[in-house]
Order: sequence, then C-alpha cells, then structure tokens
Amino acid sequence: MSPHRARGRPYGAPDQNRANSADAPASSRTAWLLRVNRLHGPEPKWVALTAFAQAFPGGLWTGDVSTSTVSRWERGRTDVPIMAVRRYEEMLRLTHSSLSSTVDMLNRYANGVVRSHQLTPRRARRPASGAQRTRALLERALGDALMGGAEWDEFTASLAAYPAPLRADSDWSALAERLVMETLLSEGVPWRLRHESLSRLLTHPAARPAMVSACLDWARDGSSPPLIEAMSLLDASSHPDAAAGVLGQLEHPSTDKAHLGALLACVRKVPLGHFSDRQLRRVALVTAELLHQHDELHVQTGELAASVLRGLPPGAVPASVRSAVRRLPSARTGRPPSPHRDVADRVALTAVSGMPRQTPQYEEVLLPALLAEVLFGSQPDERIFTAMLIASTPYRPRVAASLAHELARMPVARDPELATRILSALASLGGPDERPLVQSLVLSPSLPGEVVSGAADALGHMRGRSPDPFWRAALHPRRTGTAPDLPKQSPRHVPNELLYALGVDSRTSLLREVSDDPGLSAQVRARARWWIDVPVHVRESVTRHRDDHTA
Repeated sequence: MSPHRARGRPYGAPDQNRANSADAPASSRTAWLLRVNRLHGPEPKWVALTAFAQAFPGGLWTGDVSTSTVSRWERGRTDVPIMAVRRYEEMLRLTHSSLSSTVDMLNRYANGVVRSHQLTPRRARRPASGAQRTRALLERALGDALMGGAEWDEFTASLAAYPAPLRADSDWSALAERLVMETLLSEGVPWRLRHESLSRLLTHPAARPAMVSACLDWARDGSSPPLIEAMSLLDASSHPDAAAGVLGQLEHPSTDKAHLGALLACVRKVPLGHFSDRQLRRVALVTAELLHQHDELHVQTGELAASVLRGLPPGAVPASVRSAVRRLPSARTGRPPSPHRDVADRVALTAVSGMPRQTPQYEEVLLPALLAEVLFGSQPDERIFTAMLIASTPYRPRVAASLAHELARMPVARDPELATRILSALASLGGPDERPLVQSLVLSPSLPGEVVSGAADALGHMRGRSPDPFWRAALHPRRTGTAPDLPKQSPRHVPNELLYALGVDSRTSLLREVSDDPGLSAQVRARARWWIDVPVHVRESVTRHRDDHTA
C-alpha cells in the first residue's frame, strides 16, 4: 500500500454539514487547521493518524495521546490544549507559533476574549519561577530591550496566572504605546502574536484603562499612521471609556480609517452590551444617517452601517430609524452575487488539485466555504481573519496563485469591488510571486481609486519586498510618466497606504524624500517623519523576526 494512504475510516469530520458552512465555529476551524497541516505537511508518514499519534508524546507535550484523542481534536469534538497545538508545530516543522497564534485568534474572535484554557503560561514552570519570568519580561518591555512576538505572547498570557504589579499607571501607558507601535510594524505570525497580546491586555483589569487610552490617542493623532485596528481593537473591551471613545469617533471621526474602525467595533460591541441605552440610540441615529448617504459612501462603510443596525435590540432603535432597519436585507456572509458564484469554488479546486500529495480518504469541504467568506463576507474583520486562517495552511501559495490568476484575467475597472476583495485576500495570502501584479495595479493611471488604494494596502502586508524603481514610480508618477497630465501647480498626493507600505518595508531614504518634499501636505510629511522616528529597539524587535512572516 502507498505510504500516502492509511487504513481506517475517512479523514472527514462526521458533522460535515457544520464544517461545510461559512459559519463553522472556532472549534471546527481549529480542527481543520490541524488536520490539513498534518495531511499536507512535509512528512508523508504523518498522513497515517496512528503513526502521528504514537509519535506525539515528547517535546512540548508531556502527556499521553491516543489515536482517538488526535481524531477528536481534528474533528472538533474536543478542545485542543494550546501545548498540543505547539506540539503540532514541532512535529510538522512549522514556524514557532504559526498555528497557536491562529488558534488564539480564532477563539478570541469567536468568544470576545481569549478563552481561559488558552490563557495559560506558554512553558511549564513552578509558580515562583513563573512569576519571576513574568517580571523579567515586564522589565524588558518597559526598557530598550528587544521583545519578539513570542515574548509578548508569553508575557501577556502569563499575566493571568502571575499578575505582576507595575510600579505606576504610567508603566501601563508605556507598555501600551510600545505594543501598539510594534503591532503596526508587524506582519504574519509576529502580527498575530502582538494583536492577541493587545486583546488580552484590553481585558486585564489593571491594564485596560491605559490600553483603551492608547488606542484612542492613536486614532486622534493626525501625525501617526491612520490605523483601523486602533479603534476596532476596542470591540471586546467593556470599559466605559472604550464605548465613549468608539461613539465619539463614530459621530466625529478623526480620519476615514478611524471611522471604519469605530464601525467595526460597533458591530461587536452592540451585541456584547457595551453601550448604554442612550448610547445605543445615538449609534442607531448615526448609522441610519450613513445609510441615507449610501450613494456617497464607500461600499465597506455601507456594509458596516447595515451590520450595526441589524444587531441593535428593537427597543434601542428610535421610531424614525425602525423603517430603515426593516428594509435592510439579511446579512450575507460568504454568499457571492450570482456573477461570481463560482470564483471561490474554482480557486479552492485549483488549490486542492495542485497539492503535491493527494489524500483520497479526505474530502476537502471547508476550503470553498472559507474562500467564499474571504471574498464575499459582509464583515471586513471576518474576511481578514479567515484569510489568515487559510494562510496558516499548506494551501496558502496555491490559493494565492489562483487568486492572482483570477485578478489578472478579470476586467478590474468594471468590477472594482471584487478586485479590492481579492487584493485584501492577497494581503494575507500573497507573496513575492504575486507582488508584480499588485505593483502594476498601483501604477495604473486608469483604474478606480479604490482598486489602487487596495493594491497599495496589499503591498504593505504581503510577503516579499518591492524594488526601488517601483517605489519611485509610485511616489513620483508624473516624473515617470505613469500618471495622467495634470497642471503643474496641482499638489502631488501620497496615499496613506503607500506610506504604510514604505514604513513597514523600512525604506528610510524614500521616507526622508517624502518628509522633505515641500510639494506635499504637512500631514503627509509628518506621517513620513513618524515612520523615520520609530525607536530603534522597537523596529529591531520586529525586524529581527521578519523571517517569521511565513504564515
């Protein structure tokens, strides 16, 4: 018998109906993540479940494991301990935390906060040594020492078990400022580790006031890069300042990004009961007014406003708004419009059929539903997190190549919404092979603005780097002949997404050109200087683990 084919029952989960849904719970997605990494990983011998289970004890896993235990994990029947996920990483030779950070993300988003069984120290220690380690990590974070994503993960997870007292409230503020800045600079696994660390601190009784304040200050600061996450992170915080701050940005936004972040936060804060009755009425009035301006809105803003209104309890909706709520269509999550109904299935089929190892006993049923959610889901954060889930599997390069093929063959100018959705997916899934196509969209003089912005934003998150000639063409379109002729006195514009990509890529010389250019607005020049002035220890904490951006 071929070593690629194992005896026994099929690999598919028995509750296939639930697994085939875009609404599959975090446990089903975690089970899928572990299963496809084992079946399509670098070791053919692990396709046999019995062989994998027999070799499982050891390394970071100190207990016993049976074949039925692993089967229950991979069918979503039993919660998977975080150290078991780490053992998968060891046995499958994956980047440290590439799976565990994704599992934490899934559970935190599904439950509002990271579940208690995930908030365990990342290493087995005696209580005294654990508390000592937590204090040592605290001192590193408050000083100029380097802090990788793994250290942030260990520190914030350990705080629940070993709550180390800080010297003053200002220490929490300094900690928050550094962590928010490092999260902005990170991508891939390092980003997920820091993003989940931020989420944990936002629920920590002592830390959350400073964390909420740091996020709100970031949204209000015109010299810092506009960041949706600064506001959307507040979705799980029940602190009154978080609710007030989100409502303030909803009514009087500092930037378009802050406005989108506030809407994203409201989508989850409303059902979680974070707003008072009076605040809920204000939320209803603002979002209903947004819908009245639908023709002037970006599609994403209209979708989020509708989602917020759908989630409002009937008693909180003023009579003047109720008719607008009744007219809203039902939420569409992962249900593509008819012209694109087969895109997700086509991409999934191409990815699965292109895998180097075929597993006839396992039928892939969840990937098409996940891709439909990535491309056609109604919530931007759900689309992003689902793309990151797929990026944590061996399917990633083939899904990225297939998405790029779809983008290259479609009439982008006639379907900007689908184009921007694909670009958003490529931000998490794409790599060096897809960058040339995305770069060409940034430089195109004839495409809709939202497509160009989406392409620039994708470059700021994709794996790989772009060459200097591209950056110069993007920054100086008239000089390179890539922009239509405009009056010479017309001011040149550098999109925020392009500045973000330059900053994340550490292109300091190009950022200095922007900051010293008198033809640009003061705000653009200030934001370029912000990137230049990032403290060395903060940037090195991120760049020393740049190779971790593999999942």
